[in-house]
Amino acid sequence: MNTPVPIQQVFESLWRRSRHSLSLFMVGVCVVFFAGTGLATALRIVDRGDLVACLGLSYAGVVERHWLFQWVTAPLLHANVYHLLFNMLSLWMLGPDIEGILGRRRYIVLSITSAVCGMAGFLVLDRGQGHIVMGYSGVIFGILVAQAVFNPDKRLLLYFFPIPMRHAVLILGAVELYLAVAPEEGGTVAHAAHLFGAGSAYGLLRFWRRRCGGLHPAASAVPAGPSTVPPTPRSGPAPKRKLRRNEIPDRL
Repeated sequence: MNTPVPIQQVFESLWRRSRHSLSLFMVGVCVVFFAGTGLATALRIVDRGDLVACLGLSYAGVVERHWLFQWVTAPLLHANVYHLLFNMLSLWMLGPDIEGILGRRRYIVLSITSAVCGMAGFLVLDRGQGHIVMGYSGVIFGILVAQAVFNPDKRLLLYFFPIPMRHAVLILGAVELYLAVAPEEGGTVAHAAHLFGAGSAYGLLRFWRRRCGGLHPAASAVPAGPSTVPPTPRSGPAPKRKLRRNEIPDRL
């Protein structure tokens, strides 16, 4: 019978794995950005609505006014504390693994691709209706897809049930597709951005596999822990080979 791991050990392990990662750095950037915009609103330096309209990405801002900086500021801007907390916890817990496997450069490309394609897909489906997209959710869904590719059997706590990553991503994708096709009245979540972020990440991983084949390992941005030699099994089938850093699976 497996002994439950204390929650303190879980968070200590996450911290050791992520403290030198780009993922944790982006968590800090988003938190500082949220605090700065919140302070400006609290001090009445700027109206909250005007701030969101300026920094969030919208058809009017990008297409009509050519505010290209919105492609950068929109992923960093979050609607409220709960929006920020969910995205940053997801990034902190799931990002360093993918960063360590792909290497820092490809992880940056994956993140930018998911963010840009997510926001572009939102603009296409929004059709100039005046909605605004913000948040790191497009990148989070791209990272979730990468987790399903590299760690398909890893358990994700989805709706209080531990589900393998490959199944959890399919369930989340189906829910987002339904919400994007038949959005709730007055909804503010850019479900299209989630779908396009996930789809672009999947397409990018397939592109890397087809073009590069078995990619050579790259230096990991996340320092690995102490190495251990696994015991040799006495009988039974040979254990599955773990993916090397920067290596794309043959089947996605």
